[in-house]
Amino acid sequence: MSFLEILIPEGTIAGDVLQIQVGSSRNNSSSNSSDDGDGTAKSSSRLMDELNDLQQDDVREAVATVTRGEGLKSTVTLQLLEELPIEHNSSCNKEGDGTARHLWPSGIVLAQSLTSKMGIEYLSKTLKDFDCGQSIDCLELGSGLGGTGIALAFALNSIETHSPSNSYQIVLTDRGEDSVVLIQENIDRNCTTFGSSNISVTPHPLTWGNELSADCSAPKKFHCIIGSDLLYNSRESYQPLLTTIQQHLHPDGIVMLSVRWRKPELEREFFHKAEHLGLTFV
Repeated sequence: MSFLEILIPEGTIAGDVLQIQVGSSRNNSSSNSSDDGDGTAKSSSRLMDELNDLQQDDVREAVATVTRGEGLKSTVTLQLLEELPIEHNSSCNKEGDGTARHLWPSGIVLAQSLTSKMGIEYLSKTLKDFDCGQSIDCLELGSGLGGTGIALAFALNSIETHSPSNSYQIVLTDRGEDSVVLIQENIDRNCTTFGSSNISVTPHPLTWGNELSADCSAPKKFHCIIGSDLLYNSRESYQPLLTTIQQHLHPDGIVMLSVRWRKPELEREFFHKAEHLGLTFV
């Protein structure tokens, strides 16, 4: 795998828009030049050549690695595909804006928090009221690569006080068929240790404002709903997101959201709306 290093100008702060010119200097050797058709030589870009090489490499996989927290029985490093395998690219119906194919900062923070000692203790204490021999059901909204939902599975698997007869069902959701296929690929890569355990991790498509489809075997109400970096877009998404939370949250359930503040005055509107609907955040 090849890597490109792009230097960020000194003094740049988060949120700055950078313009990067891709090109080569005039004194490049003739081997890096081409004829433009009018007899003048046009220098080709070494950077573009490298990009083209990356795009033509059929065996390349974009893989994000994240190490999960110190509360687990053993440290786990997840291997998360950021792109669908080639055989799926032409068969999936594309939907969404591409944001599902990245590890978002708040997702990493939430995943590491869930798998920390404090996170596992919190889950154990909070979910014990549902631990009565029935399934404890968890839902992730805007799963993206599935890393945070998979981390939740590892955290729940580390709880030693739950009833042996109890089971956990974790449903990871995002918009579009290709997102579901990508999540399934990452589940298959990272959840093999749950094959014979009491933990089930499955992906399903879900567009905010709607309920899970009728063909989904998961329950309609969940004891725990998680989400990270869900407020990045605009206030237009807030009401559909809250509608979906209301539709799927168990009466005694909990919601855990990890938010990276980008436009605080705007994002606070979401929490104000949520509180008006009876959701309490601590």
